[in-house]
Amino acid sequence: MNKYKIEITNKFKKDYKKMRSRNNFDDEAFKIVIEKLLNDEILPEKYCNHLLEPKTLRTLGMSHKTRLAFNIYQNLDKLILVLTRTGTHADLFE
Repeated sequence: MNKYKIEITNKFKKDYKKMRSRNNFDDEAFKIVIEKLLNDEILPEKYCNHLLEPKTLRTLGMSHKTRLAFNIYQNLDKLILVLTRTGTHADLFE
């Protein structure tokens, strides 16, 4: 059983669809990382999991072309993982 309940934003759904259409996107690796996050497993350092300002949004790099932005918060007695965005660095931050 997963430690977190997952929520997915509409923007993430659009970003994910766009990323899947790209030739260099590894869908299996992406799903493995999501599973690790859901189970609160420690990710290898190669993913560079870190906080962004204002200290609520987290981002990690899954490859040189794929980034994932997410939040983790507690709502009453549930821990929730919110997938907010995915894409290249340029897609997310420019």
